[in-house]
Amino acid sequence: MYTVAHDEWKGVMHAVVTPFDADGAIDEQAFSANIAAFLDEGVHGIVLAGDNGEGWALSDDEKVALTALTRRIIDEAGSRAKLVVGTTAIPTAKTVEATRRVKDAGADGAMVGPPTHLVTSSLSELMNRYETVARDGGLPIVLYNNPRRTQINLTPDIVDRLSDIDGIVALKDSHRDIGQHTATIARASDRINVMLGPCTQIFPSVLLGGAGYISTGPDVLGRAGVEYYEDLVAGNVEKAAPIHFTLQRIYAALNAIGTWPAGLKVAYDLIGKQGGYPRAPILALNAAEREKIRGVLESAGLLAAEPALAAAR
Repeated sequence: MYTVAHDEWKGVMHAVVTPFDADGAIDEQAFSANIAAFLDEGVHGIVLAGDNGEGWALSDDEKVALTALTRRIIDEAGSRAKLVVGTTAIPTAKTVEATRRVKDAGADGAMVGPPTHLVTSSLSELMNRYETVARDGGLPIVLYNNPRRTQINLTPDIVDRLSDIDGIVALKDSHRDIGQHTATIARASDRINVMLGPCTQIFPSVLLGGAGYISTGPDVLGRAGVEYYEDLVAGNVEKAAPIHFTLQRIYAALNAIGTWPAGLKVAYDLIGKQGGYPRAPILALNAAEREKIRGVLESAGLLAAEPALAAAR
């Protein structure tokens, strides 16, 4: 029942935050500790410089440095986790250049979205963009569909066409329409691995043939965020169902408090990882907002010595 197009591009890939200090500099020690902890929890991939990682705020040099650092941590841990780096830029040539640079620094793949809302794209322009990046960037490409950010929706028809491009191996689908997502699975999963973004839809996605998730929420659950995927693939829906409801509560709170990813960074701090500060113009949460995040995590059992992962029904 459960098949994927590419055996290596599946499972649980955490889109990690980039911890900054109060002055806006990258806290490499905190970043390294987070990566090591995620690898210890059994993740199948690490995704850098996405929305969670404030990729928009990172210079190309910083992306390269974080890629090299993560590569070293993965190799030293003896992990087989894939390392994917966001390289999206509006000009295709800049996207190619960024992709080549992170390849040289040790990335296994690049996550590439359409241009932002500043530039609309026809199907022929999207095809040209992805053909060029896949051909000249030197890395396997994970498509990134996030129309809330780009105002360009990679529909099932478009993904079907893009899936024929040599070098495109997967899709992170952050469109929040589960109907569109499952239609994309049906249309394209024979050629690429269709992975999910919004954690509130992981349950139906994986059960209906999705290849895994690059989501916010499972990274807050520790080892349980990986076991959730394993249970769904195995068909253990009764065991997995409570995690679905827990993720609903967490995701709603993190989206409602502060500007993304400030709330997620606080959640990292509270569960024993290191979120650090966001980069301006995003502001860190104030004390009252932090307490709201704490309350949600406490009610979900995530701050107890033995997390209960209580269902929110």
